[in-house]
Amino acid sequence: MATIAVIGAGLAGLVVSRELAHAHDVVVFEKSRGVGGRMATRYADPFEVDHGAQFFAARTNAFRTFLDPLVSAGVIADWPALFAELQRERIVASRQWDNEYAHYLGVPGMNAVGKKLASGLDIRLGAVVRSLQRNGIRWRLMDDRRKLLGEFDWVIVTAPASQAVDLLASSSIAATAANVRMHACYALDAEQRLAACGDWFVRGRVEGAFSSAKALAERCGREAG
Repeated sequence: MATIAVIGAGLAGLVVSRELAHAHDVVVFEKSRGVGGRMATRYADPFEVDHGAQFFAARTNAFRTFLDPLVSAGVIADWPALFAELQRERIVASRQWDNEYAHYLGVPGMNAVGKKLASGLDIRLGAVVRSLQRNGIRWRLMDDRRKLLGEFDWVIVTAPASQAVDLLASSSIAATAANVRMHACYALDAEQRLAACGDWFVRGRVEGAFSSAKALAERCGREAG
């Protein structure tokens, strides 16, 4: 049985940890206070905002098979959303998501998926892995205070590429990580009536889209001011 450290308790880290934990001793290190990574939900009573991934789609049979237990457990549900594309104050396109492939939401929020996948795993929250040091055939994990977090046979880094670059500095894949470019996704978290920004509520979820963050900011600024 190998000892394995997984850095990051987002979706990738949780899934790989569950697979490996059947045969190995796995410890997950997560710098945040909770699991799920970008599948995140923020609470601001009486609202709940999914401010990371707002939904995800299942386009392959393999992924749908993986999701089946989560659907049965009530952790995720299909979202047949009404989707609109806005430019300034004009709706330029709209459609109802159909059954071509399912779009899913976490229930009651997107963070429910991470919490479910984390069940039974050895997860160390608030643990910032600052560096990896080779010690013979093993790896030493050091935190931001240069304190030893543990020694492991294998280390799997699932943090976003921009965060992983420093950890991978001594490896051959550091350059690959440094060249990865991620696409931004914006979420509006506001206590004002969202209708003022062109969105609308359906079954407690906001359904809508904007062509750019600039257009959204300009419209919300005008309505709120």
